Amino acid sequence: MARRSSLSVTPTSRVVRPFAGSFVAPLARFQVIQGEAKGPVSNSDAVNFAAIRKGYDMTKHGKGGAHGKLVGDEISPDFIDRFAIVGPPDHCIERLLQLIGFGIERFVVVGPGLHPEAEEGGRTLFAREVMPAVRAAMEEKARAKVPA
Repeated sequence: MARRSSLSVTPTSRVVRPFAGSFVAPLARFQVIQGEAKGPVSNSDAVNFAAIRKGYDMTKHGKGGAHGKLVGDEISPDFIDRFAIVGPPDHCIERLLQLIGFGIERFVVVGPGLHPEAEEGGRTLFAREVMPAVRAAMEEKARAKVPA
């Protein structure tokens, strides 16, 4: 299995939250582009999907960092957390490892660098802290599968 996810590593998730909606809305829009979202949807998800279906501004689609892609509403923080991985390195590592635990073996990571980083050094946090920790965990998991 694979998953595409926006990822932004920053010392505090509060700093990057203003940007998060600009990269979550386009991904989530694919869920409702032809009507209602398919599969299990919580009440919170339903509200967010409805806002995206009704208010997504296609004139801003594909414009990195463009604010105001969603007209009239905002995406809730819990929805952002379901469609993106945003926060300090420890949180990003934990979330990626959780997804690996669910059986995801490949990731298409959008960012860091594609979307504006809220703080200098955000791009290097991913390369310096997140990827080595995830790689080490995946190597450990692979070693555990090999019989001694």
